Amino acid sequence: MVVKKSRLLFAAAFLLFLVKVAFGSGMTLEKEYIYEAGEADSHLAAYTIGLEQAKSLLLKDMVAHLQAQPGVNDFKLSKEEITALTAGVSWTTITEEAWDGQVYRFKASITTDQKAIGQIDMLRKDRRQLSRLLEVRKDASVLLRTIERLRKKLEIVRGEEYADVLRRYNEAVTRLSAVDWYEKGYRLKVSGDKEASEEAFKKAAMLNPRSAEAYYNSGLVFEGLGRYQEALSQYHASINLEPKEATAYIGRGNVYWELKRYQKALKDYNRAIELDPEMEEAYVGRGNTYWKLNWYFKAIRDYDRAIEINPQYAQAYYNRAWVYNDLGGYQPAVREGWSYDDFNNKRQAIKEAWFSDNTKLYDKAVRDGRTYDDLSYHQEAIRDYTKAIELNPKYFDAYFGRGNSFRLIGEYDKAIKDYEKIIEQNSKHALAYNNIGVCYQKLGNYPEAVNHYKKAAALGSKESKHYFDYLSRTKGTESNDWVPEDLW
Repeated sequence: MVVKKSRLLFAAAFLLFLVKVAFGSGMTLEKEYIYEAGEADSHLAAYTIGLEQAKSLLLKDMVAHLQAQPGVNDFKLSKEEITALTAGVSWTTITEEAWDGQVYRFKASITTDQKAIGQIDMLRKDRRQLSRLLEVRKDASVLLRTIERLRKKLEIVRGEEYADVLRRYNEAVTRLSAVDWYEKGYRLKVSGDKEASEEAFKKAAMLNPRSAEAYYNSGLVFEGLGRYQEALSQYHASINLEPKEATAYIGRGNVYWELKRYQKALKDYNRAIELDPEMEEAYVGRGNTYWKLNWYFKAIRDYDRAIEINPQYAQAYYNRAWVYNDLGGYQPAVREGWSYDDFNNKRQAIKEAWFSDNTKLYDKAVRDGRTYDDLSYHQEAIRDYTKAIELNPKYFDAYFGRGNSFRLIGEYDKAIKDYEKIIEQNSKHALAYNNIGVCYQKLGNYPEAVNHYKKAAALGSKESKHYFDYLSRTKGTESNDWVPEDLW
């Protein structure tokens, strides 16, 4: 397909830029190529075909350099897997080009940033993402072979058959362009540029309207942007094209969950599990829905199943911990014969009394709606939060959840350490300051409690301002029970 019967040749130059051997600042590889066009090739077709061929060759070189880095071979990936993952975290672009209508000369480069190895490590643990990336590389390879075969056929056919082959050739080139746009969208999504990712996936879907994968990923991007109706339309399109692909049902279920349409969410998660009983994301989604419907033990069973399928799934441990925390307050109330509505109404009464500044009303609400705590459930929560943190040390929500669990069982010093970990990462986390204030108040350290409530109030926390005003007024002379800690 390129110079001399479609073969891609190197020019004399081979440029290698290695900024840091240990990938401290990433790596760029650049080479020069020549593509000899056929009579059916436009400039755009030459660009599309040349770029994909160059990408395939550059990926081999980049994979070799990545595999030389410490720890990468410990991932135990096949050649196809690490190639697909590298394509998902790298950028291949044409940096210079010259086109004379017959020969396309160009320089192409492949670039990874300093996060590449960490991103590969993250993606390899997600079998769905890995499967998608493998399919994309497979599609690109199949399309290149199809284009080569059709190009040879164009040299020998005439008349109506020529027109038909030409149409199929152009369709294959267009689909190859869609693959490139899909990979661009994926890389942009990994790098966190949601809006640019959205545009890339839309372009991929436009070029290949039969690509359920492009619609699915576009739905993911819209979902991440909070544009739920647009996400639903993309998931609908993906499901219509591939009704037996479970992932789009999970995506649509997640959107229904965000829209509080829990029965519809359950239906989609159930369908995903029917199609693929080993899909851990579906069990987590259904578990989240059961939790919202107050079906706690069903939720825990689903999180258990997700963890059984994938013991490295940090989100499942985190969500199960959240449910255990809820059970820590709710289950003892059940033993008292309360319904969930009774439990929530009592808690709401305590909260309203707290903000009323009416001490007698608050004391009565606490007596009527005693705040129960079952320590065994909070200990289970701490175990799961800790596991989530082990799997992902930057999972700051898990630090916050574990801090809450420590606080609820009276281990205030441990709770403070977890909240401080969050503040190291986000100095404007009002709830972390607030909850440190609660811990210091429980420990009888009123100056520190006031200090942290003041910081939280300055960040906009109404609850903290109320605590600050109260402690400033009473000088810590009244009971610590004045802090309804189970509410925050």
